[in-house]
Amino acid sequence: MNKLLTKRRGAQYSHYRQQGNSIIALPIILFTGMTIILIAANINSAISTKASLERLSYALTSIVATSHTDKLMTSSVTKKTPKDAPILTQALANALLEIANRQFKQRQVGIQVAQLQQPKTTGAAKATVFQAGVPCSANKEISSLKNLSPLGKTQGLNRGQRADLFQVSVCLKNVSLLTETLGLTDVKGFSAGYFQSESLLIGRKVTGVGS
Repeated sequence: MNKLLTKRRGAQYSHYRQQGNSIIALPIILFTGMTIILIAANINSAISTKASLERLSYALTSIVATSHTDKLMTSSVTKKTPKDAPILTQALANALLEIANRQFKQRQVGIQVAQLQQPKTTGAAKATVFQAGVPCSANKEISSLKNLSPLGKTQGLNRGQRADLFQVSVCLKNVSLLTETLGLTDVKGFSAGYFQSESLLIGRKVTGVGS
């Protein structure tokens, strides 16, 4: 009789202990699941933001290259402006920043726009750079990319000349990667390098540097 009672008490104790373990484990499982979901959502948001940055930097570079062509084709400008004058201005950089701010509302945005003009001879290349918004710099300076511009070979048109290069970099600052509700801190080093994009395009015209 005593042995049977002992077995029943033991079974009841084991049952209550399992219930207690389940009650303790359930919040842990729920918390872990929520954490995984929130992290996945933040990763997806980061990838989407990066893709938007890349599209924007290419679009802005296209705008710069197009404005470069338009000004060279305007006789009133070409008569008053030296051939070797860079097409970039601070006003243009500010205008590009305004476009970027509309794309990334409530974000700290920075713009760097650069133009590289190369002489007809072996002289040094001429880089012109303007910035607007929060500090932003290209991963590769435009001067180091001068060989990406093809050398013209058409006699009487562009022989011995290289087209201008245009580069636009777009940076986002203070972008949180992980939700603050969990008390998780942002990986600032990763964020600073990840939320940045730059594009490079070749100008359609040669400004005549060194010609």
